[in-house]
Amino acid sequence: MGQLRSYFRAPGSCRPCQAGTPCARYGATASCAGCPAPASSKAMRPVSHTLINSIRAPIERVFALLTDPARIAQWLPGCDGVQSDVPLRKGVRFKARFGGRQTEFEVVDFSPPTTFGWVERGERKGWKTFFRLDASAGATAVTIRDVWTPQGFGAWVRGRFLDKRRVQSQLKAMLDNLGKLLAS
Repeated sequence: MGQLRSYFRAPGSCRPCQAGTPCARYGATASCAGCPAPASSKAMRPVSHTLINSIRAPIERVFALLTDPARIAQWLPGCDGVQSDVPLRKGVRFKARFGGRQTEFEVVDFSPPTTFGWVERGERKGWKTFFRLDASAGATAVTIRDVWTPQGFGAWVRGRFLDKRRVQSQLKAMLDNLGKLLAS
């Protein structure tokens, strides 16, 4: 009877649950109540890591160091060099070398002297790194947040259990490097 019924259903009605209402999975604009949303609409949840520390330097100096392309390689772990033809601002893309790998970043947040952020457009596409600076009594509280949205379940498993990057230690190294550079 199930097969016979499918031949007589209304155009656009739901095949899996046999509801008479139009379903997004089969041409209508919304899913019926009996069906789960299509797999393509189920985005993976972002995975984020955050580290906060205080650096004994004025907020303007910290922001200047973070956003100077000539100095990024001094505080970004594993970075051998950065190339940017223009000063950094929102929308600017710059290239960075990590050993034999070169990647491109796009600045997606730039509000002097409090926020700076980029998204990677290279191999690790989709990784976002954000810096938030807050002035406090002769020091600057620096919050670094690394956000990654897996492109699928397999990527999530690899990122969760085969994490080569050791994100927390990378964030700590960034803060340590910034502190050392600003102390000198």
